[in-house]
Amino acid sequence: MEKLKNYWSERVATGKSVIATLALYVAFYIASTVYFAVISQPRDAILSAVFILFAPLILLIEMFVNVRMKLPFALGAIFLLLGSTLGSGYDLYTTVPVWDNILHAFSGFFFGCLGYSLFMSLMGEPRKGKQAFAAVLFGFCFCMMIALIWEMFEYLGYEVTGADMEEDTVVKSFHSYFLSGTHVEATDVEGIVRTVIHLANGQTVTIEGGYLDIGLFDTLNDMALCLGGSVVYLILVPLSRRRNGLVYRYFVPSVARVHRQEPYVRMA
Repeated sequence: MEKLKNYWSERVATGKSVIATLALYVAFYIASTVYFAVISQPRDAILSAVFILFAPLILLIEMFVNVRMKLPFALGAIFLLLGSTLGSGYDLYTTVPVWDNILHAFSGFFFGCLGYSLFMSLMGEPRKGKQAFAAVLFGFCFCMMIALIWEMFEYLGYEVTGADMEEDTVVKSFHSYFLSGTHVEATDVEGIVRTVIHLANGQTVTIEGGYLDIGLFDTLNDMALCLGGSVVYLILVPLSRRRNGLVYRYFVPSVARVHRQEPYVRMA
């Protein structure tokens, strides 16, 4: 408790803008919880209530990992947290079709910066050469790990709850080993204009324009966008660090306490 008390006193004194931003974030989700409950959207009401918990969670992670985020990084975190609710609850995924792409691309840059900060917290400020390369590489791997975990979460949401978290894609062609009966040569199915699905109860569902893919393209597209964002991180953060630029100073959380850099020991 003493550590928590000291952290909170320090954060209020040095990070008023971050605390105020998180307070606005909490207010938005309290209002959203009430709003979705009133208009009978229970799923979004429950999710909004759960998202309120992310504000104190962010601060707890800061305390235990021993990093301090600047306001631009905090705004980036809130943008990603709000993005999902704005997309599904407020239907921004429909009104702004590229909204999901923006979120996944930005997440690549954001989590790369967070991973770089975690490396500094664990290993100390990286110097030139191998340590600097290791810090950048750690951030990249951390980012792609988060992307993988998120896509697995979407898949589990589909399998366990029946929620359509993986966007469907209508495609006009596909290639199949299953149809050919061999893995030597795939059967090419081209120029699909309509798919008719016959249900066991005698009803049919017709899909115009092609064949319905139920998540493969969305999953790989999201991973590719995250990869693109991480490439931006790979370029900007090392360059900015070398010049003490704005990207490094404001988007990479700083370590609260300087760790003494221990030399690496080569194992025999």
